[in-house]
Amino acid sequence: SKMTNDHVKSRVKSAKTLLNKYGRKEDTKNFSWHSVINSDYSAKIGLQVPNNTKNNVVYGETREFIPRELLEAPTANFFKSFMMWGAISWRGLIPKNSPIFIGEFLDGYEWRHGEKKTMTAQRYIDLLKQNIIPSIEERYVDYDYIYQDDYDSTHRAKITLDFIEENMPSRIMPEDQAS
Repeated sequence: SKMTNDHVKSRVKSAKTLLNKYGRKEDTKNFSWHSVINSDYSAKIGLQVPNNTKNNVVYGETREFIPRELLEAPTANFFKSFMMWGAISWRGLIPKNSPIFIGEFLDGYEWRHGEKKTMTAQRYIDLLKQNIIPSIEERYVDYDYIYQDDYDSTHRAKITLDFIEENMPSRIMPEDQAS
């Protein structure tokens, strides 16, 4: 979606707030960017290129010159996709070797036939417990980090905020982040 003036203002305000809080220069007393872990979910990443009947056209002098696989290219209404979670910090990528694939994590739950696999606040807490916090603590063994997640509603649920408050040393507060 297109960034509006309100989005820009929100981001500038957030940047100023965070620079004041965590320091602008490495040699200042309050500089603590070395402790910040910036995490995010990817959007859904498609595994197939959608067929565009207006642009995906094959021409030939006659139909016989066009390979059969191009004439009968399969189309799909629903494309497979995946989401992943990862973070970047002063000390490197988290997890160290690859992102966390959300679909694989959600496969650990029982689902009724046809039920859509979704991330809820409780499942996000489970993800934090089982995957995210252990991955962070590989890089930050002294428990000296500041966690930042995005503005997703599952991250802002009361049970999620309470869990993070009880189980992580520090965090960038939701009100300091651009929405």
